[in-house]
Amino acid sequence: MKKKKSAEIQILDPTVYWERKLGINFETEFIRYKRLCERKLSKKEKQKLDGRFYLTYGEWKQNIITTLTTLNKSELSEYIHYLYGRINHYDVIINLYSSMLFPIVVGLLCPCISMLISEMINIQAETYRIIVWLAIIVLALCPSGYFTKIIIESKDVSTYHSMYSDLANISEEHINELGNCETSSQLPNIFIDIIQQYIRICKTRND
Repeated sequence: MKKKKSAEIQILDPTVYWERKLGINFETEFIRYKRLCERKLSKKEKQKLDGRFYLTYGEWKQNIITTLTTLNKSELSEYIHYLYGRINHYDVIINLYSSMLFPIVVGLLCPCISMLISEMINIQAETYRIIVWLAIIVLALCPSGYFTKIIIESKDVSTYHSMYSDLANISEEHINELGNCETSSQLPNIFIDIIQQYIRICKTRND
């Protein structure tokens, strides 16, 4: 019963819906896009690619356009709304990293180190000086792993943002091309209508 409910929830998820509709996986596309941006891939990410990647942005774009051909104009419009929703989502995260996380961590760390240094200056005993130095080193090294993780995550967030922006631009170009094709296909019918109306007017005058 739980598995069935989980499956139903997954089907309702917009990301899963569009992945099934387009026949793609956004996470895999992200890894391919990340590689195009000359970002270093982890072993896990390389395994997911399974040797299938693109050498140029043009190749990746053409593949995306191919997947869009499965959508009609109305579905494309809905898909573009979804993409802009994802862009806004990553905008919020980027702002969070730049305006809160980095300043908070630095704001907490710097005063602690400064306080320990001032204490070390006042301490006369060599033993205590060594202890304070060790405390400073530990305090500086402990957050380094956390900082590294934040930097990697912030880069991934930025890459996700760029990918969804490119997907939205490609989709908008494609929907505009569809609109131009529809207009072009309607032109012959317009000319036929004009000619038929002209013939009717001529007949009316002759009568």
